[in-house]
Amino acid sequence: MKPPPGTSSPPHKVYLLRRALYGSKQAPRAWFATFSSTITQLDNDPQTISDLQHYLGQHFETKDLGSLNYFLGLEVSRRSDGYLLSQAKYASDLLARSGITDSNTASTPLDPNVHLTLYDGCSPAGSHSPSL
Repeated sequence: MKPPPGTSSPPHKVYLLRRALYGSKQAPRAWFATFSSTITQLDNDPQTISDLQHYLGQHFETKDLGSLNYFLGLEVSRRSDGYLLSQAKYASDLLARSGITDSNTASTPLDPNVHLTLYDGCSPAGSHSPSL
């Protein structure tokens, strides 16, 4: 590693890199912190958002998908008082993948008088994946 251009490099000194490198354990946390602070600074100013889209388009291949409806497993709905985030679509997709879309709902927690049996190590017949 070389020091940044224009800086002096005193003998017997080292530089401390204050940034997470890709592949390090800290990289996802650093990326998310940068992403979060950038997004919160954008606010709802259309000109700022347009400038950011233009800047990103110059440096990366981008595609405008219109207004935000679904992001990282969350449904996003714009309301007059803010945004509504929901995971209903994610839950429906999970039920469909598991093949249990026709199941009945039940209130939780269970009734306090329900007596459960001990697990004997055998999976019940027709049991599904433990992804739920």
